[in-house]
Amino acid sequence: MPLMHWPDYYPPTPEEALRILGHIERYGDLTTFRSAARIRQWLSPNTNAKPAGS
Repeated sequence: MPLMHWPDYYPPTPEEALRILGHIERYGDLTTFRSAARIRQWLSPNTNAKPAGS
């Protein structure tokens, strides 16, 4: 399900974006795999961030 087939597709939820990234990581080439990994990291919560109210 490469996004190149749907260049104007914007996933409506973060869960859908992660699902699409999973497809890219499984079926894309090395360049798209690396791009997907960077996007996945950007979408993931920052594990080094302090909790709210701290």
